[in-house]
Amino acid sequence: NYQALSSFQQRKEPPVTLPVEPQDPKYSSKEIYEAWIEKHKGTSRVTGSKTADRKQAIVDYFKDKAISLAWDLITKEFGLKKDRLYVTVFDEDNDAFNLWKKISGLGQERIIKISTSDNFLSMGETGPCGPCSEIFFDHGNHLKGGLPGTKDQEGDRFIEIWNLVFMQYNKENNKLTPLPKPSIDTGMGLERITAIVEGVDSNYDTSIFKPLIEE
Repeated sequence: NYQALSSFQQRKEPPVTLPVEPQDPKYSSKEIYEAWIEKHKGTSRVTGSKTADRKQAIVDYFKDKAISLAWDLITKEFGLKKDRLYVTVFDEDNDAFNLWKKISGLGQERIIKISTSDNFLSMGETGPCGPCSEIFFDHGNHLKGGLPGTKDQEGDRFIEIWNLVFMQYNKENNKLTPLPKPSIDTGMGLERITAIVEGVDSNYDTSIFKPLIEE
């Protein structure tokens, strides 16, 4: 999507006419989950950085406010208990790690550093990219599963509910260059957060799915 890329890089006009249409702006290719895994069922829409006219919305805040807004929403507005929450950060993103400690008050054992591409979003070999920070909810020890980054992470106990992507680099020829205007790309799973707020473990037991199933 050249319009998005040009906004990041402060370009005005594309050098050539594009032969293809940009992808639907409501979805990020990295956020399309496998529908057959219930854990990953959800509408994890990109809510913080895409606009209806397919242009990238460059926000006037970055990591500190993005983390603060996310934390306030899930703990103050949704009422999620702090002792049920964990976050992950890309292992080289010390800024995000320190900001989570400061803003959330979480201990270091609840801020997990991940070194893989799970915590670094890239749209391809070329283009804007950046480290991710994901928020996980602990559904309880009656379910199987381990913390993110462990061999048991695919279980149902610890579920990712929100992803904050800090788009701060442009990748070209395997080289990362800081973007002149970094931005926030964020998405939250609708069914996942609904299950937590309604006190159920399965998406199918939420008020979103249950009436449909009972019909």
